[in-house]
Amino acid sequence: MNLLYVTLNPREKLGGLVLLALYLLILPLLSAGWQFLLFMPVLFGLCLWTFWRFLLDSFQVPLVSPWQILGKAVLAALISQLSRVLTNDLIYYFLPGYFLYTDLGPLLYNSAWEWAAPLVRENPVLAAVCLTLFLPVVEELLLRGLLFGHFYRRTPLFGFLLTLTVCTVLRLLPVFGRDPVYLGVCALQYIPMTIYLSWVYVRSDTIAAPMTAHVLINAVSLYILRSYYA
Repeated sequence: MNLLYVTLNPREKLGGLVLLALYLLILPLLSAGWQFLLFMPVLFGLCLWTFWRFLLDSFQVPLVSPWQILGKAVLAALISQLSRVLTNDLIYYFLPGYFLYTDLGPLLYNSAWEWAAPLVRENPVLAAVCLTLFLPVVEELLLRGLLFGHFYRRTPLFGFLLTLTVCTVLRLLPVFGRDPVYLGVCALQYIPMTIYLSWVYVRSDTIAAPMTAHVLINAVSLYILRSYYA
């Protein structure tokens, strides 16, 4: 199989590196409010402008059917939620001193929700657009299409590990500064999902597959989060 059937050209790689650096440097400084709501549409637009050729070609690669992509997306959402349940059970039963009780409930707790909850309460429509469209597309293009795609072709294991590390760190930003043991256990809820999304990209050779899965994962998480404030 010709891994990552559609590859990035030099302009896309350079532009992607600039946008990735911008994303990694600015995102930790943003609060879940208007700063985020202004930043994400701009970054989303820049990503579409930078990767437009890559996106068009990727969605036209006839290696997997839309139904196969949807099936992988549904499985990714199930893996994501199951990982969260198991992680919280681990914390509750084996590290009770680190268990965090919140108004979001214990079983489906997601560390990223601490950051997103105010945004969802105050601006539900804008939050839905940013979290289920802008964020998944930006992260898949930058982290999977650029970062993972570049390194996997050279050293597959390093490509998986680097992408896993960056994705996990981004998800743990809302709880950074807490006990390292707690952070380590919380990281477990993102490891299966991140590895699976990278595997989906390898198996499908189109960014459309992990992108669709990421959109569905965030949509399910947003629905669960919104249910607590209905």
